Amino acid sequence: MTKPNAMPPAGNYVVATRNIAKGDVLISLPRSLAICVPTITASPHGKALAPLVDAHSAVAMALFLLHEKASGPASPWAPWIAILPRSVDAPHAWSAVQRAVLAGDPVVAKIDSARTALLAEYNNQVKPWLARQRSGLWASAPHAFSLKRFIWARFILDSRAWFLQGVRYLVPMADMFNFAPSDVQLSSAARSTTRGATFAASHRVSTSSVEVLAEASVTRGAEVTESYGDNDSSVYFRYHGFVPRLNPDNCVPLRLGPFSPSSHPTLFNVLTPLLQALNIPRKDSFCAYDADSPLRQIPAWARLLALLAAASPADAAALAARHAAAPDATLAALRDAAASTPSASIAAAAAAALDAYPTSLGDDEARLATLDAIPPAQQTKTHAREAMALLFITQRKRILHQLVAAGPEPGVATPSLADIVNAPRSARKRKRKRKRARN
Repeated sequence: MTKPNAMPPAGNYVVATRNIAKGDVLISLPRSLAICVPTITASPHGKALAPLVDAHSAVAMALFLLHEKASGPASPWAPWIAILPRSVDAPHAWSAVQRAVLAGDPVVAKIDSARTALLAEYNNQVKPWLARQRSGLWASAPHAFSLKRFIWARFILDSRAWFLQGVRYLVPMADMFNFAPSDVQLSSAARSTTRGATFAASHRVSTSSVEVLAEASVTRGAEVTESYGDNDSSVYFRYHGFVPRLNPDNCVPLRLGPFSPSSHPTLFNVLTPLLQALNIPRKDSFCAYDADSPLRQIPAWARLLALLAAASPADAAALAARHAAAPDATLAALRDAAASTPSASIAAAAAAALDAYPTSLGDDEARLATLDAIPPAQQTKTHAREAMALLFITQRKRILHQLVAAGPEPGVATPSLADIVNAPRSARKRKRKRKRARN
C-alpha cells in the first residue's frame, strides 16, 4: 500500500502504491518491534538498563537505539536504522554562527536550554552508567556511545517517536511520513477541543501491534503525509529540524505583563471578582496566531485581561459596582468590548517583540528569497539551516506585524473602559463590524 522513497535533499518520504481511503491501515507492526520501555525491559539489556528505564526512560531508549546501531546487521532494526538521518538538523546542534540568524527571538533561550540539558543528561546519567558496565558493546565499544552519538539518538527520539497517553514509542518505518496539516487543523468548524485528537485517532497501540491509519484519502502514486499534532512551529523547528510552510497552529508567544498585586493593585483587588467570573487564567502570556488561521488570533481571555489591566481606579470601581448590580449584563458588555476594541497593550507587546530583532521583516524576506533561488545541487547545509531559521522568524514577524496593525489607529483617542462598557450594545456591534471591514 505504501513504500518509502528517497527525495534528496529533503530525505525520505512515503508514496501510495494504490488508492488509499481515509482510515485504511498504512503500517502494522508487532509491538515488539516498537522501541519503547516494555521492549527494552523484555530485551537482553533490560536488567542493565533498568536503573535508567525507571528514572530516565528517554536516556534508556537513546542508549538502546545506539546499541542496536552499533550491532550492525545483527540487529533486527538494522534495515530501518540504515535509512535514518545521519546528522542532527535541530538548531541546538548548529554552530553559533548558524544560530545567529535567530537573534532577538525568544526561541534562542529555549535552544540554549536544550543544549545545556543534553550535556547535563550525558554527563550526569550516561557517563556514570557506562562506567559501571563490564560486558557487551557497552564496555567494548565506548565510542558507540559518545556525546555526539548520544545527541544524534536523542534527536531521533525527539523528532520521530510518538507520544500516546504519556508513553513514547519509536516505531520503525512509521516515522517516514512527512508533515502536512490535517483537514481538521485547516477547519475551525471541525476542530476538536482535545489537543492531539487527530494524531491519537490515526496511531494505535495494542498489546500485540502498532498501527498507522490514513488521515485522508490518497491517490495512487501520491505522497502520503500525516499531521504530527496541533503544535506550533517552534516545536517542529526545535525538535524535528524543519519548519512547515503551512501550519494553522503556528503562533508567537507574547506577554502582556508582568502583572502582580503590587504593580496592578486595582486589577488584583477591585477587579478580582470580574477576573474570576470571566474565567481569566492567572497568567499574563499567550500565543498569537496568524490572522489566516482557523484559530482565533488572540485568545478571548487575553483581550479581556488587556482591557481590564488598563482600567483607571475610577473606571474599575464603577465597573465593580455595575458587576455587583447586574453581573450578566456587565460580563456580556465586557466580552463585546474586548472583541471590538483595538488593544493598545497587545499592539505594544507585538511592537516590542519586533524591536528585539536586529533585522526587519523585509530584510529577512529578501534574504530568504535569495536562498530559495539557489539550485538544490548547489545548496550547502549552512544555506539550508539559514533558510530554515529565516522561514521560522519571518512567519513570526508577519504575525507580530498583524497585531501592530490591528492596534488603535494613530492619533485616534482610545475611549475609557467606562465609555466602552456603558455604550449601547448596538453601538458596540457596529464598531466591531467596522473594525472587521477595515482589516
